[in-house]
Amino acid sequence: MDAICHWFNQHAEEWNIRVRPEYTNRASETRYRIQDDSIIDFDLPKESAAAVTPPIAAFEVWSPDDRISRVLQRLHDLETMGVAQIWLVDPADGVWQRFHDGRLAVCEDFHLGDRNIHFQRGEITKLVR
Repeated sequence: MDAICHWFNQHAEEWNIRVRPEYTNRASETRYRIQDDSIIDFDLPKESAAAVTPPIAAFEVWSPDDRISRVLQRLHDLETMGVAQIWLVDPADGVWQRFHDGRLAVCEDFHLGDRNIHFQRGEITKLVR
């Protein structure tokens, strides 16, 4: 989903963020997670290898060989790590779902009130048309 990185990079300075594709986070002492696209607070120090500090948003892109049980486990790990916005994007059908409180729900709004970041996810999908 290059459009996700492109969208957030366009606003990186305004929102004080860094955008990282395939960002590795340590979910626990024995488990690591690589998010397809991550949004990170620019003011936090850069971490080498596997980051301990969670991103402020993470996007997982559904692939044809994914199994729902594994995807849900990845999303749950991200939520447990403290990621504020967790999204599952299916590029085949254009469905975006937000993972919150252990559940997936189709959602149109991306909202991080404490950072004053708010937009309709359609703004990102316009970039791929």
